[in-house]
Amino acid sequence: MLDVVSIGSATLDIFLKSDQFKIDRHEQGVYLCEKYEGKIEAQELVMASGGGATNSAVSFARNGLRIAPIIEMGKDPASETILSELKREGLDADWGSVFAACKKQDVALEINAYPSRLDLPDDLVFDAVRLGLRFCINTDSHAVDQMELMKYGVAVARRGWAQTRDIVNTMGYNEFKKWLTKI
Repeated sequence: MLDVVSIGSATLDIFLKSDQFKIDRHEQGVYLCEKYEGKIEAQELVMASGGGATNSAVSFARNGLRIAPIIEMGKDPASETILSELKREGLDADWGSVFAACKKQDVALEINAYPSRLDLPDDLVFDAVRLGLRFCINTDSHAVDQMELMKYGVAVARRGWAQTRDIVNTMGYNEFKKWLTKI
């Protein structure tokens, strides 16, 4: 059984060290400046995973908690670097455990419809549908016009073979209220 599920972002942070950086200090903050066409010789380059989900997952794991990070990533060198760092920390996504915990508690998994997120990915939606799990499609809207993004979440759900009965925000009011009160 898991102690924590960490859901969110994963990024690859890149740190450069150079004696040639020019730092300008202003009332608004500190700026690192260089001419647009300029080049800087870097003495050191460090790449490390970052982002809310990866940082919290590693912190929890280092404190002895059993954790499953839920992170949407591509299939590129940056993602491979992040995954290898997480594996070195003992964090390898165990979707079976995540899904079992969700099933036991009747918890709906989020499908984030915001185009730059689109997580949970369709292949995991498919696996979860086969286990009888439910979903909530969320637009992650920060403005009224972003409600139109729902179509992208619906597309992810459809590619994962989710049906109307699998989506909690398609329930009628009374059915949804009953489901919420039993959680």
